[in-house]
Amino acid sequence: MPKKNDERHYSRMPNFRSSTIYGYAFVALAAVIWGSIGIIVRLIDLPVTTMVFLRVVFAASAVAIALAAGGRLSDLKVGREGWPLILFGLTLAVNWLAFFLSVRMTRVASAVLITYLSPVIVASFAPFILKERFEKTTGLAVFLAVAGTFAILYKGGVLPIGRELTGSLWAFLSALTYASLVLASKPMMRRFPVGAILFYEEVVVALVLAPFAAPGLARVNQVNLGLLALLGSVQTAAAAGLYLTGLKRIPAARAGVLSYLDPLSAAILAALFLGEIPSTGAVIGGLLILTAGYLVIAHSGHETRGV
Repeated sequence: MPKKNDERHYSRMPNFRSSTIYGYAFVALAAVIWGSIGIIVRLIDLPVTTMVFLRVVFAASAVAIALAAGGRLSDLKVGREGWPLILFGLTLAVNWLAFFLSVRMTRVASAVLITYLSPVIVASFAPFILKERFEKTTGLAVFLAVAGTFAILYKGGVLPIGRELTGSLWAFLSALTYASLVLASKPMMRRFPVGAILFYEEVVVALVLAPFAAPGLARVNQVNLGLLALLGSVQTAAAAGLYLTGLKRIPAARAGVLSYLDPLSAAILAALFLGEIPSTGAVIGGLLILTAGYLVIAHSGHETRGV
């Protein structure tokens, strides 16, 4: 039998299994919240630059208020070592502009699903950049998720053309930048608090877009302002906080696959609020995406403690 001191020692040890489950739950919840972004973007009649600018202003404000309420404003003191946050913010600006343009130019589900090809990029490069072990389960989950994506994207087996093609290309650029952000997030979180990352990335985006957003500010009304406040505080600040907190507990490749719940929820919400009824392919694709997410969660017990 173990000694009492040993028992006390083990009782103080962190529950890695529980921490991992919370990690998956946070990432999944963030993905579902992000699935509603396309609906809100469609409802706001403003230039894309103005939308993104006001979104990050509200998001930065929400993060600052949360840090102040928790007595953690000191997290924002990053000093000269915080220069990587500028690059992070610039990449985020390109990501959001590309995504908003894609939603404006093609179907919400298509835009979101093309954007979420990014987990394939993450899963492919994470073993080399983040030194994460590539597991067979993750590979199968990625395959199913990609198959589900294409099942939803191609309506009747026809490739998008014209305006939809342009929107699809913007979505692909969003996928590339999103993947780079995910790959950069884990090393960034080893250097900076999550609150600092969220706050400064929003500030950088706001500073970059301010000159381009100014002309559209005159068109802002109370309805748009309310939707943008929701978009900034919940869909941006809160969801990003959940995602980054979850990402600290699980590998980036698995977080990327689980984030496919975003396009699934986007397709459902687009059908309910925009009348974009999913095709048979969309239903099949959604089931494949859910299966991929299940594989990620079901094998969480094999998680390594080094993450």
